Amino acid sequence: MELSFGNMIKILWRKAWILLLAALVGAAVFFVYTCAAVDKQYTSSAKIYVVNKSDGNTTSSDLSVAKSLVNTYLEIMKSTSVTGPVVNALADTYPTLTTSQIRSYFSGAALNGTEAFQITITTNDPQLSYDIIREIIKVSPDAIKETVDAGSVSIFEEPVLPTSYSWPLSRNTLLGGFLGLILSAAVVLFLAFLDTYVYTRSDLTDNFDYPVIGPIPLHEGEELRRTRRAKRFINRLLRRTAEEDTRTVSEEKKRLLNADTPFAVQEAYRMARTNILYLPAKLGRCPKYAVTSALTMEGKTISVINLAITMARNNKKVLLIDADMRKPRIAKNLELEAGEGLSEYLAGLTQTPAVLSCREENLFVLPSGHAVQNAAELLSSSRMETLLESLETDYDYIFIDTPPIATVTDAALLSGIVDGYLFAVFAGFSNRKAIREALDALSQVNANIVGFLLNGVNPKGLGGYHSKYGYRYGYGEKEASEMTAEEGRSHD
Repeated sequence: MELSFGNMIKILWRKAWILLLAALVGAAVFFVYTCAAVDKQYTSSAKIYVVNKSDGNTTSSDLSVAKSLVNTYLEIMKSTSVTGPVVNALADTYPTLTTSQIRSYFSGAALNGTEAFQITITTNDPQLSYDIIREIIKVSPDAIKETVDAGSVSIFEEPVLPTSYSWPLSRNTLLGGFLGLILSAAVVLFLAFLDTYVYTRSDLTDNFDYPVIGPIPLHEGEELRRTRRAKRFINRLLRRTAEEDTRTVSEEKKRLLNADTPFAVQEAYRMARTNILYLPAKLGRCPKYAVTSALTMEGKTISVINLAITMARNNKKVLLIDADMRKPRIAKNLELEAGEGLSEYLAGLTQTPAVLSCREENLFVLPSGHAVQNAAELLSSSRMETLLESLETDYDYIFIDTPPIATVTDAALLSGIVDGYLFAVFAGFSNRKAIREALDALSQVNANIVGFLLNGVNPKGLGGYHSKYGYRYGYGEKEASEMTAEEGRSHD
């Protein structure tokens, strides 16, 4: 997925519950860790003034020297000349105390750039902090005089026994929540970057230069995308094709348009029909569109049947040709008694194409005929072009179902005799790499790709609006039922 700023915001918003959960987990982990492993800290401090006067009067030069001595005095206070005597003085009370520990507890700094400075001792024991700093201010003046042959120090704020503590519980909890949020957001965006599947209309329009002719919702009871992907994985392990094992005609028939088809699905096909009606076509000629896909199980055959049905219900005389002569499915789905068909005609076994009428008014079908292995040779023959030229005078629209591009090259062989290709994809199942390879294969033969049929869009959140489409239906249940019944009367 191309991670533009807008896409990142949408992705993170959709996964907001994951981010919130990760933030809560991070906060909980840091909270528990702080309670279990981080001690409360007690600080005792003293403020010291640097005295540097040569004759009893303090001059500006004396003050400057005093300021420069602050860092020197702090280093002396951390040296063994001070910490050693402190350890000895506290040996009875704190026998394990060492000079290195004192240095780790010690900190100091000048007060606002003046000749005064402050020293602090911070430990997890308030009495220990107080005792150490009291010994330091006792020992330091003599140690400083012995080390520095100038100046002295004066304590102007004595240390007190600390009664309050500092504990980073709140800070660490907030930090844990922040880190959980940031890390989870990074993981979500990284996985989105690696995800090559198509889910929405924008996934197609942002990555390919072709419009979405029709976003088709999931039919009631239709497989979810993750189920389809799992089946494909199992089929690969078992070295079976998806069509051989996972699709049955009875399952596909449930997705054909009928009186029980949800209004959202029917309206989606009407929108696709409208878009096709407005596609540019040569004046006085019947538009001919081939429908293909990159892989199997992407809703290609059901889409072309339903699209032909929807076009026929608009008083258009429609011919549906099953050009998938390797695994034909249209006749079985429409319950037609098909014997001879396209393969027999292209092979010269019959002189007249066996066009069949359907129960759906204005819809006619030229079945595939018997399955053959030399389908590519038959489709590329001059008889196929002659056939379409002879049929286009009798129909308003011709739709041709072809095999997936990634499986065989049959669909590409029609590029010179059809007006365009409709490319079927299935939301959450089709991946961009396979789509791009299939589109590249069509582009190499100068195919005119008119747009995508995006199947399997999640229908949640319809209620007058379709959140995935971006347009409003605006019909109530009563109006929807009346429209469906009127348009589908001939079908019933």
